[in-house]
Amino acid sequence: MLHSFSANAKSLPGPYKNSVLAEVARQQAHLQGVEGNARCAEDWRLSMLGAAVLGVDLAYAPTRIQTVHSEMKVYGGPDPSFFRRYHVEKGVELILSRPDGVDRLSSLGILNEMSGVGGLMQRDKCVSVISEPWYRRFVSSDDA
Repeated sequence: MLHSFSANAKSLPGPYKNSVLAEVARQQAHLQGVEGNARCAEDWRLSMLGAAVLGVDLAYAPTRIQTVHSEMKVYGGPDPSFFRRYHVEKGVELILSRPDGVDRLSSLGILNEMSGVGGLMQRDKCVSVISEPWYRRFVSSDDA
């Protein structure tokens, strides 16, 4: 079953009735390296019932952040006609894209102890990594 994770107990079970309670911790640092070579480091953990079940630690050479806009209409939940329209604007930084030959990673560690998804998020199967330093979303239930 696909889950959505929320740190807000008041939002459970969510509009699609698949949200579960979780805690998310994220740290990000921008470090000046030797001879002006900057480096970014990120560490995040998703915990359920106090135990970390998903996590990523990475370090990489920063690049220009690009602004991306998207819109999607997502159906689902208890009623097949139920939907939400998502208007998203976010900043993205491409760190790794094996198909495009982009690799600015200096380290990548993945923790995956979530039951049922053991085959996902494995270091040797990683094809792409994107950092999203900022994210803005407007959600509506109308068709406008």
